[in-house]
Amino acid sequence: TNTGEVTAEQEIALQLGATDSVVDTTNVKIGAANTSTVQLAYNTTTNDVGGLNFTIVSEDDESTVSVNVLEQAEFDVVLNSTSSTQSVRVGETIIINATITNRGEVDDRQDIKFNYRGASRSRSVALSGNESTTVEFTYEARTRDIGENRSAIVASDDDTETIRFDVFKPAVFDVEVNKTASVTEVSNEEAIQLVATVENRGTRSGTQNVTLAVAGN
Repeated sequence: TNTGEVTAEQEIALQLGATDSVVDTTNVKIGAANTSTVQLAYNTTTNDVGGLNFTIVSEDDESTVSVNVLEQAEFDVVLNSTSSTQSVRVGETIIINATITNRGEVDDRQDIKFNYRGASRSRSVALSGNESTTVEFTYEARTRDIGENRSAIVASDDDTETIRFDVFKPAVFDVEVNKTASVTEVSNEEAIQLVATVENRGTRSGTQNVTLAVAGN
């Protein structure tokens, strides 16, 4: 406000902190007994989180204001191993469970993404400062996924977590008679000796009983 009786122009400066360093200025021309509004700006950095003191200065007066600078939202991703699948057979469902925490002080919303071998899912998550929530993704294991230490990714805009699991095919025993090594023609009361090849076509070891069944004539 120009409290004088003549029109005047002055520089208005924005000073930061105890050092009185000038971070922005503008010139304003105001008629006698009139008021004008000016806008001054300062771009904050991560080093400014907390309280900042500013002083707005004219040639004749000054005014001080305190500004609270909040830490920007940052979404951390942490795998919940006890709630997630560690090992699964083909055809079963892989469950991925993770905790998302906003480590900042500002409310925000982000898409949390799951990706595994081209299959992708996403969940929109809104969190207040220092708030947490859990997200869960599912995926049906296929034959092409068979293997150990498979890795999938759950990611926010700020953080990425790699999840590892095993996909296996259970033990499947195929039996084939080796006719060359077997005795397939005997006389009455002689022992029949059959040799068979047993092959486990699964990816895990297993134990099964192999029995000989006799069919009637």
